[in-house]
Amino acid sequence: MAKTGRQSFQQMLRLPDDMRDQLKAAADANNRSMNAEIIARLAESFESNARLVAAEHEVEKLHRDLAYQTGMKDSLREGLQVFISHVSKAEKGSHISMDAIMDEISKTPANRE
Repeated sequence: MAKTGRQSFQQMLRLPDDMRDQLKAAADANNRSMNAEIIARLAESFESNARLVAAEHEVEKLHRDLAYQTGMKDSLREGLQVFISHVSKAEKGSHISMDAIMDEISKTPANRE
């Protein structure tokens, strides 16, 4: 690569004829030189890649959040089942303290994790 005076590099590039024609048509349509079109397209590919990586991280975060929320839902469902069970027993005359109920809820599988 030869270094030019503008802090850039020159590089010989071989393109298939049809790709060169596409590049020329795109450059003309965008009122750019072929060099500027190549630079713009390379820059866009790097920016697209960065956006893709950011989107992948966001999807991973959403999956973690969903897993947490699913765990919370399971925990609430199990705790509610224990509570309903004790309300049903209380209606039949059984007595249990709220502390005992909360202790039992904390021991359900979803709440132990």
